[in-house]
Order: sequence, then structure tokens, then C-alpha cells
Amino acid sequence: MVLTYNAPTAWYGCRRAYIVPGDTGVIIGLGPVGLMSVQSAFVMGAARVIGLDPIASRRDRAEQLGAETFQSGEDVSSSVREAAGRSGVDAVVDAVGADEVRIVKPRGRISVIGVNQSKLMPFPMAYAQVKESRVRHGLCSVQQSYQPCYA
Repeated sequence: MVLTYNAPTAWYGCRRAYIVPGDTGVIIGLGPVGLMSVQSAFVMGAARVIGLDPIASRRDRAEQLGAETFQSGEDVSSSVREAAGRSGVDAVVDAVGADEVRIVKPRGRISVIGVNQSKLMPFPMAYAQVKESRVRHGLCSVQQSYQPCYA
């Protein structure tokens, strides 16, 4: 399953966040897709990758891959903004369907690939409009995303 689903989904999420060389990116959720998103972000040229997850062992693994990590929770937005610079980060890949879009800087990019467990995903539309955020939601078509990952 890792090679047929997780890697293409991670690549898809990072591609849709438009990660480019020099970016600071955040990966929310450090399960299999999130960890592969950390790797994908670095392959795409991210200078820094910050991972958020409540589980210490997942954060430890992300750090082994080169990411800086924070425990996700109530005050994570201010911690990440402080670490990345007051304006926020360039790109966010949400691999779990969380609501942490406030960490992106003005005109930053957000890619939501995690399936939210709630039928209503709260979204701060006014914040996104004021910041001119580029937000993309979607589910990966593994068949279309597989080839670029393994070519």
C-alpha cells in the first residue's frame, strides 16, 4: 500500500501546494502520507519543512527525515509562525483534514489532501481572503500521480 497509495498522494499534495525551491513548508499529520509528504517537499526543494502531529514517535521519525516538528494542539499556529517568521509559512500540506490554515503567510498555498472525518470542515474564509491564500482540496488519483513518483 505504501508504494501504490501513500507516495503518490504525498507527491500530489506537495505539488498542489506549489512547493518550490527555498520554501518553508508545513506538513500537518505525520502518518505514512505525511512522512512521505515531508520527503516530497524536500525533493521539490523546500529549504525547511515543519511537521505537526500529536504523536511523539511520528514527530521523531519526521525529524530523522530532516523536518522540524511541533506537537499539534491549541497554540501550534503561534509556535509555527514564531519558528518560521512572523508572516507564516509558504505552503501547507494538510494530510489529516485539520484546520490549521492560519499558519500560511500572505499569498501562501494550502493543499488539503487529508479526508476530514466531519461532514463540515470549518474554514476561516475571511482569513483566507484577506491573506489571498491559494487553497486546493482534493483526493489523489493514484493512477495519474503514480508515474511521476517512480519515473
